[in-house]
Amino acid sequence: MWWVLSLTAARPSRHCEGHRVDREMTRGRWILAGLVVALVAFATVMGLRPKAPPPVEVTTSVAKKGTVTRVVTAAGHLQARETVKVSSNVTGDLLSLSVKEGDRVQHGQVLGQIDKRFYETQVTQYRGAVASARAQIAQIEVTIEQDKRDLGRVKRLVDERLASASDLEKSTTQLKMDESRLASQRELVSQNVGQLDTALYNLSRATLTAPIDGTILELSHKVGERIRGSDFSEDVVMLMGGLTDMEVKAEVGEHEVVAVHIGDEAAVDIDAIPDKQFKGHVVAVGKNAQIKNPGTDAEVTTFFVRVGLDVPPEGALPGMSSAVSISTATHDNVVMVPIQAVTSREAKKIRPPRRRPASPSR
Repeated sequence: MWWVLSLTAARPSRHCEGHRVDREMTRGRWILAGLVVALVAFATVMGLRPKAPPPVEVTTSVAKKGTVTRVVTAAGHLQARETVKVSSNVTGDLLSLSVKEGDRVQHGQVLGQIDKRFYETQVTQYRGAVASARAQIAQIEVTIEQDKRDLGRVKRLVDERLASASDLEKSTTQLKMDESRLASQRELVSQNVGQLDTALYNLSRATLTAPIDGTILELSHKVGERIRGSDFSEDVVMLMGGLTDMEVKAEVGEHEVVAVHIGDEAAVDIDAIPDKQFKGHVVAVGKNAQIKNPGTDAEVTTFFVRVGLDVPPEGALPGMSSAVSISTATHDNVVMVPIQAVTSREAKKIRPPRRRPASPSR
C-alpha cells in the first residue's frame, strides 16, 4: 500500500517538470524570433538610408600659362577639288574610247569618238546653201548695176522728151525691187552661215576632248552604246577630275560652323593612310543647311565645309573616309590645367545663420 501511494505521489512531480521544459522552449523560440525580426528591421532601415556618394577620383596638376587653340572636328570624304562631267549634246553611237579609268590626260586630248556621219552631212548641206546664197547675191548685184544704167539712160531720154515719166517710174521701181532682193538674200546668207556654224559645232561635239588636265575617274558608257545627248538632258560619258588638287568635304554642326572661316588651318587624317597627318586650309564654308530627320527629336542640322590639302598625298583617291581638325581660334598666355584635373560637383546650398532678435534694452 505504501508503494502504491508513493507511485501516485511521484506522478505529479514528473508532470510539472514537463510543463517547465515546454515553457523554457517556448521562451527560447520567442527570443529567437525576436532576434530575427530585429535583424530584418535593421537591414531594412540600413537599406533605406541614403548612401553616401562614392569618392571622386581627381588628378592634381600644377596650373601653368600657355597657348590654347579651339579645334572643330568633323568627318567627311576626300574628293577632287575640280570635277568635270564629260558629255555631248549630240546623239550617236560611241565608236571609240581612247582612255580608261585612272589615265591622266591633258587639256584638249581626244578621249572618244561619236558617230559623226550625220553631222558631216549637215555641214556639207549648209555649206552648199551658203555658197548658193552668196552666188545669188552676186547675180543680184549685177542686176542692180544694170538697173542703175537703165535708170540713167531713161532719165536722159526723159530730159530729151524721148521717154515718158512712166518709163522713168518703172526703171526706178525695178531698181528698188532688186535692192530689196539683195538685202533679203544677204539675210538668207547670214541665216545659212548661222546654221553652218551650228552644224560645225555639233560636228566638233562628236569628238570628245578633255576640258581640263586631270585623271579619268569613271567611265559611264562603253564602245557601241548609244549616246543620247541634247540641250535639255545630259548624257554623261565619263567623269574626270584633277587629283593634283584634293580636298575633304566634311559636315560640321550648326553650333560649330559659326566659328569656321575661310583660311583657317586644319589637320587632315585619312583612314586609308594611317599614321600620317596632312596639313590643309578651309577653302569654302557652305551656306545651305543639310537637315536630317526634319520635324523629329532626332533632327540634325549640318553645313558642308571644304578643306583643301596643301600637298595631295600619294595614293589618295576620291571617296576615301577622312577626318578634319580645324583650328578656329588661338589664345596666348592663358592659365591651363589638364582636363583630367577638372571635376564637377553639385553646389551645396548654404543657409545663412539666423539672426537672434535683439534683446530689449533695460
